[in-house]
Amino acid sequence: MLIQANIAAPSTLLDFPTRERFIEELRAKHYDVVGISGIIVNVGKVREMCRLVRQHSPTSTIVVVGHVSAIPGLERMLDADHIVKGEGIQWFRAFLGEPVDAPIDIHEGEKVDAGAFKALVRAAVAQNGPPAKKRETLRCNSELRRAARRP
Repeated sequence: MLIQANIAAPSTLLDFPTRERFIEELRAKHYDVVGISGIIVNVGKVREMCRLVRQHSPTSTIVVVGHVSAIPGLERMLDADHIVKGEGIQWFRAFLGEPVDAPIDIHEGEKVDAGAFKALVRAAVAQNGPPAKKRETLRCNSELRRAARRP
């Protein structure tokens, strides 16, 4: 949901579709890209979804994102064109030729994956360099008085 909200390309989101609903969607429309996200325990479902895309929409590019992409050797377990390890919004923007440095929208009331958000912040820090050197500051008058009394 967060990726869909942060790319300009038209997209359709199927949230936990049944197998039948997924096949119906693949047959009804031609998608240039099919993104599949999952958690590690659902690797079998992700593998089956990749197989179904190849069967029902063979010209679509398959991109796997999410926690499942952290599985070592995942590229040998399923048939995907791209496996995104790390932050997915920036990857999709680059892949689609969109500005990668655009702000990321998080809509009010939207559930945010804490792990993904932390990874996003870490990626931003890594891209922007280390934080500025901390300066010692006095925060209030009582601290100022205590500091003045020190020998």
